[in-house]
Amino acid sequence: MEPFDVRSDAHATSINEMLTRLSPALGEIVFEPSGRHMRAEYNVAQAAEKLIDILNLLRRASHIIAGSLVAIRSYELEIEAAHHLYACSLSVEKFRTRLSELRIDKDRIEEWQGISGFASCTTALNAGSDLVFVSVVYLGYFRVIEHKISEYLSLSDPVLDMPSRQMLVETQRFLEEALTWFKSSCCYAAGEVSVAWSQEFAAYIRELILVELRDKASVKQSAPAGTSVLRQCKARRDPRLKVFSHSRNYSTDDLPSAVPGGNQRVSRFMDTFRTQRDELDAIETFANVLFDLGGKNFEFELFLARLVSDEARHSEMGQQWLSRSGYDPFEVPCSTIGIDVRTTMQPYTAFAQINIFGELQQVASLRRFSLEARLSGDEFSANALDFTNADELMHVKVGREWVKSIARWQSTSFDSVQETARQEAIERLHELGVIDEDYKSTITVKEMAAIIGE
Repeated sequence: MEPFDVRSDAHATSINEMLTRLSPALGEIVFEPSGRHMRAEYNVAQAAEKLIDILNLLRRASHIIAGSLVAIRSYELEIEAAHHLYACSLSVEKFRTRLSELRIDKDRIEEWQGISGFASCTTALNAGSDLVFVSVVYLGYFRVIEHKISEYLSLSDPVLDMPSRQMLVETQRFLEEALTWFKSSCCYAAGEVSVAWSQEFAAYIRELILVELRDKASVKQSAPAGTSVLRQCKARRDPRLKVFSHSRNYSTDDLPSAVPGGNQRVSRFMDTFRTQRDELDAIETFANVLFDLGGKNFEFELFLARLVSDEARHSEMGQQWLSRSGYDPFEVPCSTIGIDVRTTMQPYTAFAQINIFGELQQVASLRRFSLEARLSGDEFSANALDFTNADELMHVKVGREWVKSIARWQSTSFDSVQETARQEAIERLHELGVIDEDYKSTITVKEMAAIIGE
């Protein structure tokens, strides 16, 4: 065998020596056929119709989650559902790409019917119950989507339709992981009674979903202008959490007890990590915006879903830091001022408010505290804050471009959108009794941001 031209001074000789020992006989290898067999039982149009059904189910499920997050009580459920919302949106994006490859018109892919016409959707949104939510989403929609995917995989062509199959396997994996988490984490307070009810209710929901998929919506309704009347407008918190709503200002006086063996590091970064834990407000704000926009712009919807998932990571990071620092995180009071201010705002205004006056205010301080933590030898806190800073910097940069788009859609300027967000936030603080009439006219942007936070 001829010496191989390996362009590496360090290893060329040893590699060539081994290659010279390889005889022609040893170099022959044989591969078996793939085992995939064409069926060619249905055409592109038929395949696309089945994919459109799954796409609609995924997108509908994502909107149920988005519209329900503000009403979920369980901390753990809200965190995981936030990630599942993003996973649904990522799957939808892949479906959209695949359908365009299958010659489906963009208008058909973009077609969106508000979920207000689907009883399976409004049941979860109106109930305000974690048990109803999981019965509809995890045992209802996710199960139906799983079944539809399995059905498609059993009938589709392994050779001709391989891109669709690979996409569906990825979606199936996400659904299996979500359902595995649900089954391993869900504990029914009422035991067998709750289990039996949820199973019966979920079976009914699955039947209803299939009927709605066949008949589209039982009642066609156009989404109302502005804030949706479907979702709840008052945030709910886990009963284990102590809650306050007058500000985002923290005081060590409200902590349950001194940390055993506490140190200056814990005190130095306590407010920062509490702020991160309380980004439940941000999760719910971005989810509300996604839901209230009613399917108007999927690219914006996908970005919002990413933000929901990011803020869930930040909250979980803050929760774990509090635990690591010696506290029971649920005993550390949680502020709700951010969601209280933004939950009734118009969607574009709520987004502008949190992007310009919430996230922007955090970027510099997160970076500064990360560097301080590293200098003090606290690598754990430094890394946590560094990752969060990178997230928030992306949120601000990309979010600012979306605010510019919002200004174009509304035929106005960026400054005008910013001013509207500022004024509405101040008005909401006044309505909530946080500031008085005199303070309304003098409050600065910095003071407003300090009160509301992200």
